[in-house]
Amino acid sequence: MAKRINSQEDRYSKALLRLGKVAPGASPVHNAKMLQVDQLRSNPRNPRLHFDKKTLEELGESLLNVGVIEPLVVRFAGDSDTEYESVVGARRWRAAKLVGIPELPCLVRELDDVHAFEIALSENVIREELSPLDEAKCYQHMLDMGMATSLRQIGRKLGLSHTRVQQKMNLLGLERDIQRLVATRVAAPGSAMKITEGHARHLLRLESLEERREVLALIFQHNWSTRETQAEVA
Repeated sequence: MAKRINSQEDRYSKALLRLGKVAPGASPVHNAKMLQVDQLRSNPRNPRLHFDKKTLEELGESLLNVGVIEPLVVRFAGDSDTEYESVVGARRWRAAKLVGIPELPCLVRELDDVHAFEIALSENVIREELSPLDEAKCYQHMLDMGMATSLRQIGRKLGLSHTRVQQKMNLLGLERDIQRLVATRVAAPGSAMKITEGHARHLLRLESLEERREVLALIFQHNWSTRETQAEVA
């Protein structure tokens, strides 16, 4: 791969390094370049599973008016010299496609599958762009793929507290239909059928599915806050 990349980093790349946009030594960083939107493709391991079209359209309008301030991070797609896979910036790429922006600034980095996933996950967590369930599933994926051996190690890798990782992972103990309602909070902000992560954590304290669904119905019926839900569960 290194042979395909110009070893002379341009001034834009060096400026980004000085600004701390990319941690020096984390992995090789090469030329920042303008890439055609059609040269980019989605990352099949993207931690973000849901993209709301209305939100993407709003982001696209912002990109048209203000421009793309921060470059995307990409890597070569397989053995291709002309196609790239998005690592960080999937929302910006999709939004650009929607509004007809032809090219985007990108940083090309040498990343294997594991490091690409970890960077994408870390970026999404920092920006708070993942639903609680998407985040939990990513942590489970890290365990399943051997990227980490414990929740504490996940936290250390991503700069997160053990408590946060544990709280997200606990959500996987909910039934799938209730899980989907938690994910809705980010996937479709306008949906009436949604609960917060706080609601979900209180539902986890109930022992039976019947009790959970009974309280869930009351949450929707009375538009309960997390505190009101907590009182009912207690």
